[in-house]
Parts: sequence; C-alpha cells; structure tokens
Amino acid sequence: MKLITTTEVCDMLGISKTTLYRWNHLVQDFNEFSNQERLNILLSSTKLNSRRSASDESVPDNFPRPFRIGRAYKWDYDEIEEWLNSTRVKG
Repeated sequence: MKLITTTEVCDMLGISKTTLYRWNHLVQDFNEFSNQERLNILLSSTKLNSRRSASDESVPDNFPRPFRIGRAYKWDYDEIEEWLNSTRVKG
C-alpha cells in the first residue's frame, strides 16, 4: 500500500485542498494555508452558504476515505486510482 499526501491527491485530481476536504467532510487546519488561501476559503464559504444545494450536488459519495497519520491525512494511491478510473467518462 502506497500512501500519498493531500497535495499529491490534489495534483492527481486537479482539485484544491478545500474541495478535497469538502469531499471527505474534513475540518481544515487553517495553519497549513497561506494568508491568501485562508481569505479565499472564508470568501468561498460565504458564497457556499448562499448556494448550499449547488455545492452539495458536486460532492461524490464514493470518494476514498483518508487515513489519519499524526496531524496529516494520507490516501491509498490504489484507491484514488481506482476511483478516478471509475469516474472517467468512457468514450
């Protein structure tokens, strides 16, 4: 089992940490974000409150759950790959 970091998952999927944490219903530790990122998170949460139903629809219900190691979250690389392959549109 190869465990990957939050940053690696975000790079792999092309999403932000905020999106990844929202998909997993995780509370973010603001200490890991820069001041600009904190401001963006606060502004986006204000927008989400006004359009809550739109944001809830975009949360996948079958996204792999992370492992908590110390203060960090790690994901199983194979589970992320499997999820990504199952959600791709086949043409």
